[in-house]
Amino acid sequence: YIISFNKTLFHTMSNMDEDCESVLGEVDVSPQLATAAKTLEVIWDDDKIERYIDNEGKRQWKCLWCGRSFQHWNATKALLHVTKQTGGDVRKCSCNSIDRIHQQAYQLLLNKQTTKKNSQQLVRESKKQSSDEYIAGAGQAYSATQRKKTTPPNISASSTPSPGISGSQKQMTLTFGLETPNSTQQNSEITRYHQTKLGDHSDPQSESQLTMAIADLIHSCGLPFSLAIHHKFQRVLTLAKVASTKYVPPGRNKVA
Repeated sequence: YIISFNKTLFHTMSNMDEDCESVLGEVDVSPQLATAAKTLEVIWDDDKIERYIDNEGKRQWKCLWCGRSFQHWNATKALLHVTKQTGGDVRKCSCNSIDRIHQQAYQLLLNKQTTKKNSQQLVRESKKQSSDEYIAGAGQAYSATQRKKTTPPNISASSTPSPGISGSQKQMTLTFGLETPNSTQQNSEITRYHQTKLGDHSDPQSESQLTMAIADLIHSCGLPFSLAIHHKFQRVLTLAKVASTKYVPPGRNKVA
């Protein structure tokens, strides 16, 4: 009986193994899951994001999760859409049935792009710091080669009591470029004062740094040397003088 029972148990387990192998052999991994399981280089490699050109020749893309279509082939917005991120100027995907494989693939791609963006930001900051140091040194060297400018008119401050103010309070009077009339006009003309604008006396060091910054921009970006005297560039400098200190230059999207 024991021998017979062991044989029966052996055959039963063998049949179960064959059944399991047959079942596993019939399992077919769909192309969608296989594609999603791969690491995405760009969001367009995903099987749930479809790019196409409509009848009017405009580029559009469609999210197969929510069925919504968007204009322009913007990979960043497409990735932010499926990852349901905010701040990307794109509507979040309304689908709640995105499987885990796709979610992981999207998140890995988002992390990859975020790391790349942060690295690029560090490189830009490093270049900016190096450029600032270079401009400062070059400005000093350029300023040293220039002739010394004439000194501005002497500014004298006299403390005179003002009517109606107590003796402890005094009014400071600034005299700019005092002109004394000649002997023939001394009795007929009043002493004249000319006040110089504060903006007329700029820092020579700042002017030298600005000159070197313009030269560095033209050389580094491969721009023509004639840009320095172009009327449109001169207009930019003129408007920059009167712009507010809170002015923010336009980004690439606004320029486009």
